[in-house]
Amino acid sequence: MSAFGMLMAATVIVVGGFFASGLVAFGQTPEGDDLGPVPTIVDSDVAQSIVARVVFHSATEVELLSATVSHAAAPSRIGAPELIGIEMFDVNGSLLKKFNDWHPLWIEFENDDGELGGVSASSGEGRFVMPFAPDLGIVRITDIELGLVLIEIDARQIILAYCAASPSDPGCVSVPGPGQLPDTGGTSSDGGGFSSLLWIAAIAAAVALAGASAATWLARQRRRAR
Repeated sequence: MSAFGMLMAATVIVVGGFFASGLVAFGQTPEGDDLGPVPTIVDSDVAQSIVARVVFHSATEVELLSATVSHAAAPSRIGAPELIGIEMFDVNGSLLKKFNDWHPLWIEFENDDGELGGVSASSGEGRFVMPFAPDLGIVRITDIELGLVLIEIDARQIILAYCAASPSDPGCVSVPGPGQLPDTGGTSSDGGGFSSLLWIAAIAAAVALAGASAATWLARQRRRAR
């Protein structure tokens, strides 16, 4: 490669480096940027739970009766059949936990021969118990066999109401308030505009320096040709 070619390649690398670094100043978020810790939910270690009482007017019509924070841990779901699916999402919509549960309308019985059987009632009341999570947003409850979402519960409002009434509860320490959700708008309030101008000036200076160096090299080549 000629000296001029090496000079232009170095210029491209320098300008490209400035430009790539400057993307951060223009409000781009680097991949993997952590917006805050996501709570790890392990039923046996969580001393609180959220209890949602519902009424099934039919197999597909479900109404929320009440939802409260309980000081009892959520039960283990090991061995639960694929009747009801429960998905827990955080305030940003990311999945925290999913598990299966028994259907409140499922009635299990033992016949005269000692064999277990079951039948679904047409209507009735029941409850779902989920482990407490400070960053919990929405709980989605699905009938797995029907492939139908039965109800979505806004658990965030339940947690905020509970923590407003019990601010000293240890479980409320890391609960984000109404104005403390992560800002995903990509805007900056710490002089991002000024930083952008600095990056533009740096790029312009690099281009000007490369141009001046190229002009000097060409002038030398012309003098040598004479």
